[in-house]
Formats: sequence, structure tokens, C-alpha cells
Amino acid sequence: GYFVNIVRRCKDKPHDHSFAGVLYPGTYRVSVGGLTGSGYSPLPTTPQVVIDKLLVKKPTANLTLDVKTFEVAGVVRLAGKTPEFGAYCSTTSTSKYMIVRFTELSRGYMFYTVRRCNEKPHDFSFSTTLYPGVYRVAAAGLTGSGYSNLPSDEQIALARNELGMEG
Repeated sequence: GYFVNIVRRCKDKPHDHSFAGVLYPGTYRVSVGGLTGSGYSPLPTTPQVVIDKLLVKKPTANLTLDVKTFEVAGVVRLAGKTPEFGAYCSTTSTSKYMIVRFTELSRGYMFYTVRRCNEKPHDFSFSTTLYPGVYRVAAAGLTGSGYSNLPSDEQIALARNELGMEG
């Protein structure tokens, strides 16, 4: 099959999320994602499949690609208790102390959120944007034991969680 990227740059006119491109006739799986990080687009950088089978036989205009997302937030616990910060994780340090990874079980989307010592609030909370789906959620400490008492090996916190987002 064919693989086609249609990329929009910040300087492209019109300055919106419209797109245009030339495709060979065929059936395409269509994905949408942002590029270069969150400072350029509200779209997550992980591409989301928005149309499984798009049949293209002739010119097609006004195609709407609807990216659905949900905000997810929570806290990480260690054996039911709030983890502890280590001596090296001061509120002025830019070191990373925790990662929470979300892996969608049917499409394989992977999202993660990393916390730094100097981020506020200075705690073990997290928030991120996810696509609809069923996720495995894992958490781990980062950068070594001097930053928190979270184990550095990822621990699966939720093996299969729908997070109210089946779509």
C-alpha cells in the first residue's frame, strides 16, 4: 500500500488545521497527529487513527478528521501511601523523578507523562491527554533513588482500564 504524509507548517496559509494533498486511488487508513511537541499544536504527537478505511476513487473535498481526546489526571501511590521525595529532588532541580505510561491495548497508542522536581505542584500527581480506548497504566521512579522512593522498574498500576473512554 501507499504511505502519504500531509504536513502543515506554522507558516502555511491559511493558518488553520485545513489540509490538501494528492492521493492515488485506493483505500487508506487515516491518522492525525501533531508534530514537534505541544508548543505548536493542541494535537497530541502520537498519531490517532480517525478513519480505518477511506476509499478514494475521485477528488474529495471537505473531509473532516475528528481527533477525540480526554484529559486524565490522578496520583501515584506506593503500597497505598504517598511516595517520598529523595534528598536530590528539591523544588529547584530540573531532574525527572516519575513517569506514568499509558499503553492502549488495541491500537498500541503510547502516551507518557514525566514529572520534574521543579514542577508545581511538587507531588506525585499527573495529568495528560489520551485518545479513547482501553489502557494499561504503569508508573516508575526516574533518575535514581536520590529523587524519590518509587522503584525504577515500571510497575503496572492498572492492567486494563477503560477510563470511561471507549470510542
